[in-house]
Amino acid sequence: MGPLMLSKPEFVERFFSGRNVAWEGLDPSSPAGQRIAMYLSALGDERVEQTVILPYQAGSGQPVDAYVMCPRSETTKTATYLRSFVGSSFGAFDGKVSTLRGDDPSQKAILEFDPLARVFILRFRRDRQAAGWTQLRRLAALLTESQSREGQQQQRGVARLLTDFQVALASGLSSESGLLLEEIGALGGLSGFNLSYLKIDRLSRLGRMDELRRLPEIIDVVSSNAPLAVCADVTHAFRTTDLPENLNADTLPDALAKIEQSELDLQRLFWHGDVNFSPSGRLLAGLLAHHRGDSRSLTAIKWEADEVAYAALFGLNDASERTPSPEVASVESEKCEPASPAQDEVVETSESVVASWTDWIHALRLGGARNVFGSLEWQEWTPPAESDEQIAQLLGGLTDAESEMIWRLVGPLVDSDDYGQPAWRSARALIEMGLLFEFFRPADLSGITALLDIYLRGAPSARDYGGLLSAIAAEAPRWVGAERAVLALDLVDVLARSSSPDTHARTACAWSILAPLNAHAVRLDDDLARFALSLSSELSVALEWPTRADEDASTNEVLGGTGTLLIYSLDEAVLRRTKAQVEVLAPGVTIRTSHDKVGSERLRAWCRSADAVAMATRCAKHAATGFIQTHRRADSALFEADGAGSASLLRAAVSALDQIRS
Repeated sequence: MGPLMLSKPEFVERFFSGRNVAWEGLDPSSPAGQRIAMYLSALGDERVEQTVILPYQAGSGQPVDAYVMCPRSETTKTATYLRSFVGSSFGAFDGKVSTLRGDDPSQKAILEFDPLARVFILRFRRDRQAAGWTQLRRLAALLTESQSREGQQQQRGVARLLTDFQVALASGLSSESGLLLEEIGALGGLSGFNLSYLKIDRLSRLGRMDELRRLPEIIDVVSSNAPLAVCADVTHAFRTTDLPENLNADTLPDALAKIEQSELDLQRLFWHGDVNFSPSGRLLAGLLAHHRGDSRSLTAIKWEADEVAYAALFGLNDASERTPSPEVASVESEKCEPASPAQDEVVETSESVVASWTDWIHALRLGGARNVFGSLEWQEWTPPAESDEQIAQLLGGLTDAESEMIWRLVGPLVDSDDYGQPAWRSARALIEMGLLFEFFRPADLSGITALLDIYLRGAPSARDYGGLLSAIAAEAPRWVGAERAVLALDLVDVLARSSSPDTHARTACAWSILAPLNAHAVRLDDDLARFALSLSSELSVALEWPTRADEDASTNEVLGGTGTLLIYSLDEAVLRRTKAQVEVLAPGVTIRTSHDKVGSERLRAWCRSADAVAMATRCAKHAATGFIQTHRRADSALFEADGAGSASLLRAAVSALDQIRS
C-alpha cells in the first residue's frame, strides 16, 4: 500500500473543490451535505477500504457525474454491481477502470489519498440523471450491508482467481476477465511469464492484436520458448499488425523489411516445429526461410490451400514436383535452446505426466497436478468430447476439497467445446458439481450457462433433461437477483433457444429463475425488462415486467436515432434474438449481423460503415473478432458483451446504440 498523503478531511476538501461544485461550501447541514454524508460514511480514514460513490459536477447547471472508488480487490465485484444497477440505460458504462489525471483537482485528490484505488467514472445522460442517482443510492445501501458481511470472509486465493479468470474468458465475460487478471497480478503467486501468457491469450481471443503487439514484455515472452498456444497468438498478431494485408510480389520487399526490422526473435516462435503452421504460421515461416535463403525449409512447408499462391509468391517449383520433407521447416528449431519453464509459484508440481483431460483430473484428485493455466498446455490436448464418458465418470463422488480443484476444468472445457461434438456428459457433471457446492460467483454462473449450452446440444433424454433442470431450479433462489439480471437472463435464454424434450420442465426451470428476478423488476434497465418479458412469453411463464418507462411516460422513447450498428456473434440464434430486441428499441438504426468465422469483403465493408459495433467474445479465438477490430472505423465504438447469451449481447448493443445516439 502506498504512503498516506492526505487525511480523510483533506481529501474531502480537495475533492469538492476547483471545478467540482457538487457540494459548495462543504456545509454538512445543506441538502447536498446530507445526501453526500451517506456516501462519505463508507470512506476509510486512511484509504479506500470499500466501494465509495461521490458526486462530481463540473460547474453549475452541468450534469452530475459519479466517481465510484473501490479497493483493487473489489474491482470485479464493483464493476458487476454497476453494470446491474446502472448499466447502459442511464449513460454509457463500459465496465473499464478510468485513468485519473493529475491536472484535475478532484482526480488528483484521489491519487494523493489512495493511489492504489480503482475508479469508475459514470457520466449520465441528462434526461436519465435523476433516475441514475436513485439507482446509485440503492446500490450504496446494498453495498453497506453486503460489505459488512463479506469483510469477515477470507480473500480469494490466486488458484480460485485463476479458475474464475479462465471461466470468465471462455464464457465471454470480457470485462470481468480483464479485471480478474488485474487481481491475479496484484495478488501475486504466478511467475511473470505465466501472467504474460494469460494476457496474450486474452488479448488474442478478443482480437486486440494492436494491444498485444504493444505489450512491453512481448520481447521476453518470445525469447522464453513460450507454449505453442502463445507462439501461435504472437505469430497471428505479427501477421495482422506488421505485415501487408495483401501479400504479393509487389509487397514482398516490404514484408521482408518488416521481418528484418522486427524487435522480436521471430525464429523462436517456431521452436515447437511445424505444429505452429496455421495460415499465419505458414506465411511467417515461409517469409523467414525466404529471408535467410533457406530453400530447403521453404519448399518443405505444407502450404495446403495456399499452395498455388505461395508457390508464385516465393518462386517455388510446381507442387507436383515437390516432395515435402518430414522435417518440415522446423525453422532452425535446433538453434532454440529450451528455456527454463516458467514455474507456477502457487500450485504444487508433480513428476506425473499430464497430457490429457483424464490425466489432469486424476492428478488433480491426487493433489499433485501441475498448473496448466499459465502454460495453456490444455489447448494442445485432444477435444474433451473424445473422452466424454470417462471424464464424466471421473467427476463423480468428489469431496469438497476435490470439487474446488476440479472446478478449474470448467474454463478449459468450455473453451475447447466443439459445436458439433459437445462433451455434454462432462458438462452435466460439472453443472451438478457447481450446484452442489454452491459455486455462484458471476464467473461461476456464466460458466454454468456455457456448460448448459454444451449439455443441451448433446440431445439428452427427457428424463435426464428434466432431472438437471429441476436441480437448477431448486438452487435458483440462492443466486438470482437484480444485480445478476444479465446472468439470469442469459441462462433462461439458453433454455429458450435450445430444443427441449420436456417443455414442462423447461417452463418450471424458467419460472424459478424469472420469478425472483421479477420481484425486483423496477430495478432492471428497460432493455432487460423487455427481454425478460419476451422470454416469459416464449416459455409460457405468466409474469408481468414493468419498465421505468411505464413509471414515467416522459422517458417512454426508443433509443438510437439513425446510424448503422454491426452485431457479431458465432451463435446465429443469439444474433437473431438480439437483433429482434434492438429493432424494437431503435427502429431507425440500420442493423447488420454477422457470424462469420473469418474475414470477408462483405464483413470488411460492414465494419467500415458501422457507427458502432457490439460483439460477443465467447469462442472468439475461432472467430473474426481480430478482423473486426482491425477494419472498423477509427471513430466507431466497439462494445464487447459480458457473456455469451442474448441478454449479454443485448446489453452491449444498447451501449452501442447510446454511442450512436450521442
